[in-house]
Amino acid sequence: MVAWMMLAALTATAAAAESRQEAQVREVAGRVIDRVTGEPVTGATVSLGAKTVSTSPDGSFRLPAGDGARVLQVLADDYFEATVLASETGETVIELLPRTFEEESVEVTAEAPVLDRPAATRV
Repeated sequence: MVAWMMLAALTATAAAAESRQEAQVREVAGRVIDRVTGEPVTGATVSLGAKTVSTSPDGSFRLPAGDGARVLQVLADDYFEATVLASETGETVIELLPRTFEEESVEVTAEAPVLDRPAATRV
């Protein structure tokens, strides 16, 4: 009887540990930061499959990952889009590159000025 109770307790403990492990795997957490300044990016949209959240003022986010999806897509105003693989063992840090580094084309047109010169004089 004691052996049976110990076996039942061990089985319950193992099941609880497995359940906690599954709960940890089923959530993706991380931070979105500016690649240049290291500052958090507030209000960035982070998507994992069909699930979407916005980052908090400190750039952090949490998403359920129940279907095993691991690819995060991140969008934020004034930043290039990022697609990254979520970390399976800890926080995923996503660095976004500001669009200020985007090349802009600039067209410059000008006309040569007309100079009014006096006639040459002999000395």
